[in-house]
Amino acid sequence: MNVKDMPLMEHIVELRKRLVIIAIFLSPLWWLVFFLAKPVIVYLQNTDEAATLTLNAFKLTDPLYVFMQFAFVIALVLTCPVILYQLWAFVSPGL
Repeated sequence: MNVKDMPLMEHIVELRKRLVIIAIFLSPLWWLVFFLAKPVIVYLQNTDEAATLTLNAFKLTDPLYVFMQFAFVIALVLTCPVILYQLWAFVSPGL
């Protein structure tokens, strides 16, 4: 069977496989960066540009939320090569 002639369900299974691979790379990296994020955030807070800014926490969970968002963005950037490869591996057989 030609790859272009795959039924819809096989395409969905292939997409699921690719998304699982991305999650396997992203999740541990997210937690690793989460525990290493404090020095980077402290460094960014101590720059000259940040000296005039005030940090406000409107909820009890806001500082944790900032750490989680920061860690997710950094992990996403570091996982970008895997994401792009998996995207290409999913799309290229159909081209």
